[in-house]
Amino acid sequence: MYSSLIGIDMDRKCRTFIGITLTKNLLPVILYWIQSGCHSISGPDIWNILPWEDNMKLSGKLIYLVVMFFGSAIFAMSATINVPSDQSTIQDGIAAAVDYDTVMVAPGTYNGHINFNGKLIVVKSSDGPLETIITGDAVVYSALVTFNSGETSEAVLEGFTLLGGWLGVYCEGSGPTINYNILKDQHTTEWAAISLAAPGYPPGAGIGPAPAVIINNTIINSANGGISSFSTEAPIIKNNIIAFNAHYGIHLQSVSLPIEFSYNDLYGNGVNYLNLSHDSTSISEDPDFVLDYRLSQASPCIDAGDPDPLYNDPDGSRNDMGALPSGENFLAVDNINFGPDIANLSIPTLIPEIFWSYLSYPETEQQQYEIEVGTDDDWSVAEMWAPGPVSSNETSVVYNGLPLTDRGAYYLRIRVSDGSNWSSWEQEMFIIHTTIITVNVPLDFASIQEGIDYALNGDTVLVAPGTYEGLINFDGKLIVVRSSDGPLQTVITGSDSVYSALVTFNHGETQDAVLEGFTLLEGWLGVYCEGSGPTIKFNLLKNQHTTEWAAINLAAPGYPPSARSGPAPAVIVNNTIVNCANGGISSFSTEAPVIRNNIIAFNGGYGIHLQKASYPSILAFNDVYGNSVNYINVYPDSGSISDDPLFNPDFTLAPNSPCIDAGDPDAQYNDPDGSRSDMGALPIVNNYPFAANLNFGAGVNPNAVPTLTPEFFWTYIDPDATMQQQYEIEVGTDDDWSVAEMWASGPVYSGDTSAVYDGTPLEERVPYFVRIRVSDGETWGGWNMKEFKVRTSFVTILVPGDYETIQGAIDASDDGDTVLVAPGTYDGLINFNGKLIVVRSNSGPLMTVITGSDSMYSALVTFNHGETQDAVLEGFTLLEGWLGVYCENSGPTIRYNLFRDQHTTEWAAINLAGSGYPPSAGIGPAPAVIINNTIVNCTNGGISSFSNEVPIIKNNIIAFNGGYGIHLQDSALSSALSYNDVYGNPIDYINAEAGFESISADPLFDENFNLTEGSPCIDAGDPDPLYNDPDGSRNDMGALAVGGFIPGDANNDDALNIMDAVCIIKFLYKDGSLPEPQAQADANGDSAINLLDVVVLVNYLYRSGPPPTSPN
Repeated sequence: MYSSLIGIDMDRKCRTFIGITLTKNLLPVILYWIQSGCHSISGPDIWNILPWEDNMKLSGKLIYLVVMFFGSAIFAMSATINVPSDQSTIQDGIAAAVDYDTVMVAPGTYNGHINFNGKLIVVKSSDGPLETIITGDAVVYSALVTFNSGETSEAVLEGFTLLGGWLGVYCEGSGPTINYNILKDQHTTEWAAISLAAPGYPPGAGIGPAPAVIINNTIINSANGGISSFSTEAPIIKNNIIAFNAHYGIHLQSVSLPIEFSYNDLYGNGVNYLNLSHDSTSISEDPDFVLDYRLSQASPCIDAGDPDPLYNDPDGSRNDMGALPSGENFLAVDNINFGPDIANLSIPTLIPEIFWSYLSYPETEQQQYEIEVGTDDDWSVAEMWAPGPVSSNETSVVYNGLPLTDRGAYYLRIRVSDGSNWSSWEQEMFIIHTTIITVNVPLDFASIQEGIDYALNGDTVLVAPGTYEGLINFDGKLIVVRSSDGPLQTVITGSDSVYSALVTFNHGETQDAVLEGFTLLEGWLGVYCEGSGPTIKFNLLKNQHTTEWAAINLAAPGYPPSARSGPAPAVIVNNTIVNCANGGISSFSTEAPVIRNNIIAFNGGYGIHLQKASYPSILAFNDVYGNSVNYINVYPDSGSISDDPLFNPDFTLAPNSPCIDAGDPDAQYNDPDGSRSDMGALPIVNNYPFAANLNFGAGVNPNAVPTLTPEFFWTYIDPDATMQQQYEIEVGTDDDWSVAEMWASGPVYSGDTSAVYDGTPLEERVPYFVRIRVSDGETWGGWNMKEFKVRTSFVTILVPGDYETIQGAIDASDDGDTVLVAPGTYDGLINFNGKLIVVRSNSGPLMTVITGSDSMYSALVTFNHGETQDAVLEGFTLLEGWLGVYCENSGPTIRYNLFRDQHTTEWAAINLAGSGYPPSAGIGPAPAVIINNTIVNCTNGGISSFSNEVPIIKNNIIAFNGGYGIHLQDSALSSALSYNDVYGNPIDYINAEAGFESISADPLFDENFNLTEGSPCIDAGDPDPLYNDPDGSRNDMGALAVGGFIPGDANNDDALNIMDAVCIIKFLYKDGSLPEPQAQADANGDSAINLLDVVVLVNYLYRSGPPPTSPN
């Protein structure tokens, strides 16, 4: 018995096929087909045909003739369509084919985005994957080859290199055969080189049947994975090499999905297996590739495939894993070079020696070589040298042609022979470069790019002061591009089109490619390094616009639209990176970049981001400060600080900057004046003596100087130990000192280190700038400058009365003010922005709700600018959101708030951390005061702390959260826990003890999370009178005290308004009554109810006075 396919091509308008088994039923099928007029035969037709015995009326000769006729038809029915001779493209070949045809593709490079469109055909190369390439753009969610019309295993893709693209092969609801292909450098960061799924992609894939047969492929260097399967019918994955892919080798999207997996080599992937295990027939060993992903003779993949003879290699031996069986003969030239450490683009001699490697299988010895050198790659004539075949086994030769010229570009090609056969030619370009020059811009060339284009390895492009167009590419040149006068005088700027960079390194540049001494201003990216490791030093990068990446990006090929892991070991030294929309430095590099002596400050997203915590880096002596998040997936290293760099307006360092002499002390980094390195791009020229530590008196906040005639204090410093003889003070309305608008003292002969302001009268809440310099009698030092505001009184800002939003009111406030919020629901994503203010609801948490986006890593309220306990959040319900409150290097006060239904699955409703979040948090100071909050029904945790300074966590109820109650991220961290009720969480405490007088009991809430009668939390908080409830009783745990009230709410309607004043007046003068407790009418907290309480209410409601307070 054997299977076949038969059919007749009647008139070339259609073809009829049936799949049957050639047994004794064949003849009645044929006869029935003839009798029916040669129409199509369906399955039911076949079953209805008369039995064999009823059709034995034809003579043996007739049967023979019929079978012979149809045998010819069987072989004539499947056509071979040749590309490009019959059809110019593979897709055109597929369009012309019908089921069971073959599309045979000649050597060449072809456009991808091919679709089989449901056809059961074979698409194969005539000469194998090394000669036949399918490639194309990495358009998101596209594939070089797609099967999405129900193709079965009779649809075959065989013998190609699938190069680049977003995906290599995508199978949706289909099960084709994919064999003997090389898939390399796919760009997807979401799926895999081969992805198997049900309909639904993009943007997500569905579970469903996609039982592909994936045999003897080599899948390498994908930005993400090798094979990803959502298939509910088992794909067959056998005899493949899946190696060196960035994320994984093979991924089943669920452990419950089936798979037939055997005899594969998975090696060197980020993770070899996801949701399945290594099987006993497979290996995880270096495949030991040689030229073009062939297997070396020592490869563990040789004879390691399925031993079933069905899979034997073309030479009859047991199957070798991968797309290129080792038994295939080859002869090749490899690794043409000009000697160790000599770059092809910079040959330092006019008589170069040329080296190569001889490769063959079976292993033979080189018998001959032939070499040609020309001025171009048109080899009809080899203009410089063509000695003809040379009988020799040597794999090097000294050039002996026409004289070469310095800075001349030439082409070289070599082929070798084993005595019987010649290899194909292998070609390289080279440039003679015996002298190093300096190219001047704009003197020699108008643009920096033109200077780079002319320069050769080792040259310098020296750029005069001016502003120059960006979108510059080093194009692989190992050259120095340097400004003559430094970054303040020499600016590179240009297009901020998405995914562009002002300067790009993407041709394998090493540390010998140097960018030095520029301001890179307002591009999309500042510098982009793809698979390159240049040196970037003494540059000022500011105002880059990208919202996705960073001012400096290090990655392997794949960007845009996404970046992949790979070597990009840049040296980033002494740069200043400021005011960028997103990040400072982002690294996907799998080889450690050196990031040293930089200032990375005030960027909108982050300072330094390693895309994975496992990526290496050499970080030291950087100042990373004032970014939304300073570090992601990395911690500050040796010598690094997080302090305000104290810039002057031009980003030079003020003389009292903590970055001065704070860089790497190794002498190789010393400043131009020989002193220890200053951090950043603009080392200070020492300008002593200096008025350091400029302040307004002990404990006085510069943003709230409490007098209109402030006194200025400073410290005189001079390394030469001189004495102050003079000082000079200027005060202005801005930091442009062409005019000191308010006061210019002129030189004052005095050794005093303080002075009282004596200029034009200052105004409250107006920003001013003061600067001071000092003299030793001979030399004036540099100016020291500081901004300040006079604040002799504090205000209450009403929301929505004065400002519609809470954030708007915060932005308008100054330290010491109060933002008082009326009942209502308000948008979250609020940031205190370093303000030491009180943000309080006037009617408590049940009436005042903050809610908003639950986008990942966002918080309803954020403190990340060093806020202290004087920054207060009080009296709100924080509803839903990803996080409730996030405190980074800050220690605010969070009290009397109700947190509920936060959605984070990683962190907690309240998070305390050092720099590093998102996506991970670092240990650091976040000593928040968290008192009398109720935290309930959150997806993960209640409070999570990375703080290495003790937070105070007291009088809270933390109950019924999905993950935990309180989590100290390290058991070595401490916290002041006391008087809390932590109950009903899967785990109440992680790395923490319950603390003094804490309980774990059902708080007995009502539906609004008030405490009901009998609650164990009533009168169970800290008994210190400091924490007493509004009615004067001992503190109740949680945000909603029993018997609590809103101070001033005389009519007990849970709101402060004019009716409360009316209620008090009626009580005092009209024999009216007050609801209990009457203490809530005591608006000024003096334990008496009188007209003064009315005055407090009116002042608060209509004159921005302070809010009512509880009786003491």
